[in-house]
Amino acid sequence: MTTPEASCHARENIIRKIHSDWGGYKHRPDRKCIYFGMGFFVPHHEMGDRIYLDPKTWIGDRRTFSKESLDISANILDCPYNSVEVAKIINQSKEAEMGFASKYGANYSENHMGCGEARLIRMIDSIESAPEKSLIVIEEPETALHQDAQHNLAVYFLQVCKRKRHQIIVTTHSPTIIDVMPIEARKKTERTSSGTTVEDNPTIAEVIADLTNGHQKTILVYVEDEFSKKLLREIIRKFSPELSRAVSVAAVGDKGDVLNAVRYTREHKGIKAIGIRDEQSTANAAEFIFAYPTDLPPEKEVFSNPIVAEFLFNQYHVDFMDIRRTAKDHHYYADKISHQCDIDIPTIEVQCIQAYLENQKIEKFSSLLNAIRGTS
Repeated sequence: MTTPEASCHARENIIRKIHSDWGGYKHRPDRKCIYFGMGFFVPHHEMGDRIYLDPKTWIGDRRTFSKESLDISANILDCPYNSVEVAKIINQSKEAEMGFASKYGANYSENHMGCGEARLIRMIDSIESAPEKSLIVIEEPETALHQDAQHNLAVYFLQVCKRKRHQIIVTTHSPTIIDVMPIEARKKTERTSSGTTVEDNPTIAEVIADLTNGHQKTILVYVEDEFSKKLLREIIRKFSPELSRAVSVAAVGDKGDVLNAVRYTREHKGIKAIGIRDEQSTANAAEFIFAYPTDLPPEKEVFSNPIVAEFLFNQYHVDFMDIRRTAKDHHYYADKISHQCDIDIPTIEVQCIQAYLENQKIEKFSSLLNAIRGTS
């Protein structure tokens, strides 16, 4: 372990399991490991280290943040920085680092930054500077950040993992951060007198219910897949926007998975939940299972709509009939369209759902929306 000279830095480790079962595995590369603990979030002037307070401390060489790190930090904090630098500060035989920023015509050091601001820009710089495929462990990254910044930071974690192939492990009590993470990436740990339990794939409604001990309620809806999840969210956004902030939607699998998730959540979690299946014929109100008002799979219902076909042709010069002929499975419609027009799949799906809903009346979805309202 390499311990940095000042406790405000992230800790960096290279782990070699020489004497373990993996020892001698020549194809296993060394991996950069960075840990951002709670000590990393303590403001310099509260650390009690005289190097940050002594008037004899002087400022040495400065290093300017990369434009990429600067833009990322500004986007997360919604704060237009002109520049951010890290300077070496020296006091007798001790050395450390201090951040400096410039915005709105003012120049200031970390001693005059907000706690969340100072730590975030240093964390982003460390993550961006780390070599590809690094392991990064962060404790409570929401510390001193408002909810919008927490959301933006969680989105950044997903983006940088894809871009630099990092693995980021986060511990958090922030529903805002958890909600951004794919359900497959979540684990809920709970320590009791009988030991520690780990629950895979918790929904945001379960998390909020546990964190608030039931004081904060949400409406939990299980659907089959990600397309159905997008469709439901757009239906709510268009026809019942007051539900948007109250509804949590989780994609869990097939029809059987939806039923099992509803049963488990209602019986063992004490949370009111319903399921929405893809086809109307599979609804079962006695089991709190409802469905979209059609017996077509949602992808066929949406993409086969003439208004959607017209939108695709006018916007992207894509002929849906050609897509339908080449993609026998409706689950691949969006993938084929995305490939032709060079737009990512989630964007195409949402745009087509919105075009579909432009031609629909609220009456079509009234019973479905009423079922969701009845859950609250």
